[in-house]
Amino acid sequence: SARYAAGNARVQLTGARTSGLATLDSGRYAASLRLDGLRAARLLPAGLDVDALTVAGTLMASGTLSGGLEALNAQNLAVKGEQAQAGPFSLYGRAAFDPRADVLSADLSGSLRDGVLRAQGSLPGGLRVTARDLSTAYLNAASLGAGTLGADLTFTGRAADPAVAGRVTLTTDQLEALITASGRVLDPRLNARAALKGSLGGTVYAEASDLDLAAGTLRARLYGTVRSGDTSRPWI
Repeated sequence: SARYAAGNARVQLTGARTSGLATLDSGRYAASLRLDGLRAARLLPAGLDVDALTVAGTLMASGTLSGGLEALNAQNLAVKGEQAQAGPFSLYGRAAFDPRADVLSADLSGSLRDGVLRAQGSLPGGLRVTARDLSTAYLNAASLGAGTLGADLTFTGRAADPAVAGRVTLTTDQLEALITASGRVLDPRLNARAALKGSLGGTVYAEASDLDLAAGTLRARLYGTVRSGDTSRPWI
């Protein structure tokens, strides 16, 4: 149902799996939407190849027409689905964003195939994001070999451009690598150490900085020693 008068409006939605209410009163708006196990895969573009998607939870937003969004909240989220390339995935928990105070908070956990993901904390104080046992198949880099990816990263500062600190680990049948990250998300500094396995041996180090997303460039240095049989070749 819907009602409009003198610049004010009220819209109410009631369904078997969805319910919602949106109001506009003297330039201030508020909206809430509750989903109860909505099967949403058919609502997505076919090109996304999402074979199954079930969504539950409550979404709330408020603000003013003149000042914009003031609060955005997602509570009791429960998302479960499957995508053709990524496989099964899930996401549970809550998140909130206050643009006026530039505060982003989250308590989310999820999975991607056999991997486990978690985001807990808030910005600007500290938002910790961890990943465990993610398949390296998602990197789309066959030369790295088959294995798993893990991460433990902490973000602090402004939500628009937070600082990041932490590490990423990569273990495959071709190498074992540790990558440390620091700096800002839009201009990170990365240091990596990789121990080669398989037909090659040795240790390779890498440093990267001065990322330019617009140009698609970064400054990098690669060095170390690679062995093949009895032959050793330095990289500088």
